[in-house]
Amino acid sequence: MPLQVAQVFPFDQAWAPDVNTASLAPQLFAMSLFPYLCFLFYLTKSGKTPKLTLFGFYFLLAFVGATIPAGIYAKTAYGTSLANVDWLHGAAESLLTVTNLFVVLGLRQGIREAEAAKKADAAAEEAKAEAAAAPEPSKRA
Repeated sequence: MPLQVAQVFPFDQAWAPDVNTASLAPQLFAMSLFPYLCFLFYLTKSGKTPKLTLFGFYFLLAFVGATIPAGIYAKTAYGTSLANVDWLHGAAESLLTVTNLFVVLGLRQGIREAEAAKKADAAAEEAKAEAAAAPEPSKRA
């Protein structure tokens, strides 16, 4: 009994045979920059993001900026993609690691500051309630 390949039209032909997938990835990469810049704009505009986290998200642009020339160098010097040149790929990816550290440390700092502010507000409310509940001293002489 011969094997039959199941076809789920139109999903089995999502990419037409004449689409060059090697050129599609850089195009998608370039198109993703615009939504990311919009994300940065609104994140900055909100004013609610911890400064270190915001810096981390902006630092991701340094990763992108370093990856592009590194990929070009890998292609011209070694004739292969950046992913196949370990020392170059590792150096570029280290920027992504630094980005992640900035984001996580900034979020941790923001959480700690929010918890401290919440405790301070609760203590102030408690002191206010105690002051309102305390009897006034009599002023009889």
